[in-house]
Amino acid sequence: MSCKCCNGNVKLIFQQGNNVLLELTYSEDDVVTNIEQGFDLICGIYDVYGKRVYSCKLSDNTDLTRIDTGVYYLKLGHELTVEWLGEFTVELTLVDGSGNEVQVSHADELVTIIFEPRKNNNLID
Repeated sequence: MSCKCCNGNVKLIFQQGNNVLLELTYSEDDVVTNIEQGFDLICGIYDVYGKRVYSCKLSDNTDLTRIDTGVYYLKLGHELTVEWLGEFTVELTLVDGSGNEVQVSHADELVTIIFEPRKNNNLID
């Protein structure tokens, strides 16, 4: 699993309160493909202290959605990111819960997102 906008571990910088759209791709043997039926994609975002500040699943059909073959969007809205300041780590995990034994596969790459302060957010009602 990787972030299409980058190669390897990367830091992306946004303004505090931005609407953020991350495009993620899933591939097997360097071929972009859909996540198999019965599997779920889990996203967790953590602050610098390791505290989870946000999470979602593909199966929730909310902020993490498939938009094309092997291409997924993670949408983070203003209401969420207006509270974020500094550095956060995005972790993605593929989980197979269809059998008796849960199989877990972590993404090869971590994405760091950084939110720079914007004082005008305090002026928005």
